[in-house]
Amino acid sequence: MPASMQAHVRRELQWAGQEADERQWLGEVSALAFIIAIAAGAVAQYRFASPELTLLEAIFFFLFVLGLKLIRLHNKVEERARKAEEMLPEALHMTASNIKAGMVPVVALRMAARPELGPLKGEIEWVTAKSMGSGSLVDALAHISTRIKSRTLERSMALFASALKSGGSISVLLESMAEEIRTGLEMQERLVAGTRTYVLFILFTVIIVMPALLAVSLQFVDIVNRMELTNASLAQGLGLTVAQPMNYNVLFTLSLLTLTVTAIFASALMGVVHKGSKLAGYTYLPITLLGSLLFFFIMRSYVLGLFFPA
Repeated sequence: MPASMQAHVRRELQWAGQEADERQWLGEVSALAFIIAIAAGAVAQYRFASPELTLLEAIFFFLFVLGLKLIRLHNKVEERARKAEEMLPEALHMTASNIKAGMVPVVALRMAARPELGPLKGEIEWVTAKSMGSGSLVDALAHISTRIKSRTLERSMALFASALKSGGSISVLLESMAEEIRTGLEMQERLVAGTRTYVLFILFTVIIVMPALLAVSLQFVDIVNRMELTNASLAQGLGLTVAQPMNYNVLFTLSLLTLTVTAIFASALMGVVHKGSKLAGYTYLPITLLGSLLFFFIMRSYVLGLFFPA
């Protein structure tokens, strides 16, 4: 793997709180992707008996699995940061209370590390352990962003470090930061709740409307082709030119490809609308892709078959 890819995975693993080596992680993921690519290539060779299609399908599945694993790792980073931001106000409040009780900042921060803080507990313990050793609390707070990818946490720790340097009222500052962060999280929850209607509309369009329209279009093409085949002999007898019927198999394949691409982009759009990140939308992909394909085949095989029997 390229050095840039290894560096990217190293950062992502650190932000995700995983101690795995990036080369080992990439090796395991590449091996899994290679096995799936070989299996997909074997299926393609059995179905199409074309070396070019076999190679293309194998490369596609290799890159697809590798990309899916990278997206999953990135979403773990985002989820860990989200949990840390949710518990940050409580950690700041407890630290401020401990400082008011007469503790020095490093001890107050250490005593605030409780199990209910989730991933933030480990980072607080790491910061305080580093400050009690050869480093200082100010330097340790500056490096916490290298372990959790959160702008909110990074800015909060920067303000905390600035207050330690200036010697101001640290407890008042921490309580003010906690209230502001909590207010921001509440506003974010209200915004997310307001976007659920848009997510449901996108799901309805992708899973129900589009497969239904494509199924009806294919049924129309099938009817037209059968009419042309029925009247072909009569037209040839009259000396008229007979147009070639539309290739149903090609249109069917294009319909499946359209549903797949639409499901991918719709999932990314729902991720942006609901969580503010395109990569977060991959969790919707199984629902949109499988749902749209399933409804498409149900429409083709059963619903339209009742009105247009073969």
